[in-house]
Amino acid sequence: IPTNARTIVEIGCRGGSLARAYKKINPACDWTGLEPNAALVDLARNPCDFVFHQDINCADDAFFRHAAASECWIISTPMEQIDDPWELLARIRTLMSAHASLVTCFANMQHWSVQARLNQGLLDNAERAAPRKPHWWFTRSTMLSLVQHAQLQVEAGAAKLGPSNGAQFMPAIRLMAELAGASADTATQDASAVQYIVRAVPKP
Repeated sequence: IPTNARTIVEIGCRGGSLARAYKKINPACDWTGLEPNAALVDLARNPCDFVFHQDINCADDAFFRHAAASECWIISTPMEQIDDPWELLARIRTLMSAHASLVTCFANMQHWSVQARLNQGLLDNAERAAPRKPHWWFTRSTMLSLVQHAQLQVEAGAAKLGPSNGAQFMPAIRLMAELAGASADTATQDASAVQYIVRAVPKP
């Protein structure tokens, strides 16, 4: 997140913990939050300057008009939980200035633990219907494709690793990549991240 942003909008601000932490280094920033949980909205009103009690999947025009001038858009709601992430990023892109940025996160479907569950046939569709469960699956490459589709480009990123590196599965992942004619090194690297966090900016 830019340390000197004057205006930030956070989609899925929860109780405002990110706004509270950020304002310790940049108290002058005007922070707008959007949160569907009424109890969390009340908590967020203290660190945030304004909070919309809405779900991003049905946010109204008033929210987007209010957020249009933001220098940084933060999508704290994981992208895989958004009904149409392609449409959302495209709409945000139309509102972003040339110097604005967007920060978001994606769970990694290519993580070794997911590959191990797929190998056993253990992905349950009931999980996708549960609250806060994914509507979509993303990998590093499909995440990049989503961002680029919205005429954005990744400027920085980080991979969040889990408590285990899945070392016992990596030889099999390397072999599968080699048999598919892909890069074994890339396959094992992409299987290590639990989540990706990226900062994207408008394409020139």
